[in-house]
Amino acid sequence: MEIKRLSKCTLDEAVMAWNKGFEGYFFDATTDIDKFTKRLIGEGMLPSMSIIGFVNDSPSAIVLSGKRDVQGTSISWNGGTGVALQERGKGLGEKMIEHSLNIYEEEGVDAATLEAILENEKAINLYKKMGYQIVDHIRHYALKGNWKLSHSKENKGIIIKKADWPTVKRSGLYLTGAPWQAHWEHIQDAEIMVCLDHEESILAYAIYKKMEDENGQIQRIGLFQANSHANEAGKAALKELLHVLYQAEHDSISRMAAYIQDSQSDVVDLLKEIGFETTVSQVMMAKSLTDKGKEYIDRVYSQINKQTSHS
Repeated sequence: MEIKRLSKCTLDEAVMAWNKGFEGYFFDATTDIDKFTKRLIGEGMLPSMSIIGFVNDSPSAIVLSGKRDVQGTSISWNGGTGVALQERGKGLGEKMIEHSLNIYEEEGVDAATLEAILENEKAINLYKKMGYQIVDHIRHYALKGNWKLSHSKENKGIIIKKADWPTVKRSGLYLTGAPWQAHWEHIQDAEIMVCLDHEESILAYAIYKKMEDENGQIQRIGLFQANSHANEAGKAALKELLHVLYQAEHDSISRMAAYIQDSQSDVVDLLKEIGFETTVSQVMMAKSLTDKGKEYIDRVYSQINKQTSHS
């Protein structure tokens, strides 16, 4: 197998590698040039770090990758590993991951991250073999019935309003270790809502997206990230925030939550109280490439690491 960086390949080759690599996947991942290009840009994937594997000159494997800086630590993300159906079981996946890890090291990455579908045991075992460890679990939720949580108006003095990204980032509540696709910069048309106390300090925040029909009527609301202070005031603020954000009084709106980490137990518990049900489960995995990367993983995922170490 010959491995080339995506920057040295054509878009046609990249799309062919993607479609062949994800044939028979857990959901239909078929793409075209326009969708693929939009994905690269929207998710911050870098052609210089992404690779395509060729077997007999035919695009047969792909790994998309990107990186970002988190408070001085360079974090990479594997945005998809695919191997053509007829080439699976031949060790190509291992070679592709190994090649990607070498590129990460060349690019000065401190910690490598990815997500995998929980049922995809072969992929998870491959990543473990390559040095990745499970650091959290991620769930996607949908509210399939009515809003079950009663609403109390006891929280007088709090303010719920829209906010900008820098304000939330400075608040100290922002989840720096959230899944890659749940970050503000990777969600097209994302909005932020916050709950403030009487001193206008942020008690809770949420990143979400509204989807409207051609008449401007809201059809769907999706939550991508939420957090609050761990005290009772924070929990109460989060409850109030989700009630307003999801427009709980309107029965016609479809509601979902994506990329919610199990370690965000207050958010998970609240979603379940409301009536949300799990639709998809994933594992979140990370591999340290430097001492700084190890420190980052230990710090950001310490809660889930403590839980799994006693299981």
